[in-house]
Amino acid sequence: MSKITEKRTSRVPPCKVNRSLIKEIGQILEEESPTIYNDLVEIVIKQRSKSTYYKKYPKELKKDAEESIYPWEYKPNYTLIAHSKDIKSSKIAHFTDVEWPSDTKEISISMGSFRTLRKIEINIYLERWRMSHSQVSVSGKDSTWVNGMADRLEAVFQKELLGYRSIVEHFLLRILLSILTWISIAFAITYPLWPVIKPFLKEGVTWIELFVIILFLGAFVVVVVLEEFLSWLFPRFEFGEVSLPRRVRKWILGLLIGSGFIANIIFKLVGLE
Repeated sequence: MSKITEKRTSRVPPCKVNRSLIKEIGQILEEESPTIYNDLVEIVIKQRSKSTYYKKYPKELKKDAEESIYPWEYKPNYTLIAHSKDIKSSKIAHFTDVEWPSDTKEISISMGSFRTLRKIEINIYLERWRMSHSQVSVSGKDSTWVNGMADRLEAVFQKELLGYRSIVEHFLLRILLSILTWISIAFAITYPLWPVIKPFLKEGVTWIELFVIILFLGAFVVVVVLEEFLSWLFPRFEFGEVSLPRRVRKWILGLLIGSGFIANIIFKLVGLE
């Protein structure tokens, strides 16, 4: 049994989890598969070479060593877990050619076993409460190989980075956006309804005063709710061709632009209305 001495683990960045991403990762692993197989053969030969039997029949050693190695020890393992069905394969072509369920919970890719000199594990969790635990782990005895392979895999994820990844990574940014969103909602409530509400208020109360009161009354609760909503609206991973959060973002943007709501806020704040 070989002992792994070097390990490098990194978190999967906010990115698009699609077929092209998984296919490129699979191609890298399948290129490495023969090397892992050869390593295993050498390990077994070294372990068995001192036995009396193979000293007597040395020609049988390599053949028996090769036969003792199982495919799962050196071939990649691709697994997709969903509520509706699971998909498993040892070939990337078979894994990416089938239809992936929209209710997918997890995609796992691994290669190597407890006795190999090289091991790769990739776990991508698509359930929102587990997304941040997604990671890439590369381990082995050769630190040069470990770092080189980790860099290659990380570079694949970098190609699919999300444009809004800063929102995912920074809690304070989501809070700021939640505050700005609440200001917009409060404006949407008070501004058009001001002529209707004004007669029921004390004389001298201005729209600005009403606006500020509503802002502070709702801020503590609404901002927390909005932060949670933004975490859903801007997920760590965009899975599939068109995800629900992506469609909702387009609807919201189209509604804001088409209704002229953003323009009305700007005009009001600069005093043009």
